[in-house]
Amino acid sequence: MERLDLNTDWRVHEAPLSWKTEDLDRVLALQDGWMNCSIPCDVQMPLLENKIIRDPVLADYSKENTWIDQRSWWFVRTFNGGDLDSDAGIVELTIESIDTS
Repeated sequence: MERLDLNTDWRVHEAPLSWKTEDLDRVLALQDGWMNCSIPCDVQMPLLENKIIRDPVLADYSKENTWIDQRSWWFVRTFNGGDLDSDAGIVELTIESIDTS
């Protein structure tokens, strides 16, 4: 069985909390504000790496970050399925865990 690692080359973007699955085209149309990341991670990691937030573990910085829960966060990754075995008959995408509400 061939395995394609999809943990790298992700992008994440924030949007209004009211945006749902049917708003995916709106998210993908956003030109600015995308942050690169690898998974697994929570949204705070790219925010820290891009110096958008201060480390919530230090001092009382966690109080500054309450706005994060008031936004929706969209993780996007594109990959070439042409690298998969076309004779396999079945292609399985396994997401081992996801933390979402």
